[in-house]
Amino acid sequence: MVVADPSSELAAMTARHRATLGTVIFLNPFGSVFTQETGMAFPDTGFNPLSILDPASSTFHADVSAFAR
Repeated sequence: MVVADPSSELAAMTARHRATLGTVIFLNPFGSVFTQETGMAFPDTGFNPLSILDPASSTFHADVSAFAR
């Protein structure tokens, strides 16, 4: 299941329960703010969409243009 939760309210309400059902991957753009506000600490799994771009690739400029669209 993938859930978009820009306010982190759903994570705060459901993450402990979801963890009992299986692996929870938490992309935490709010870092310590989330922990301070909820008292819950989740490791930020991290996601960098730009990591797929290879500056050494012959298609780098085309890839960057495609990514920007």
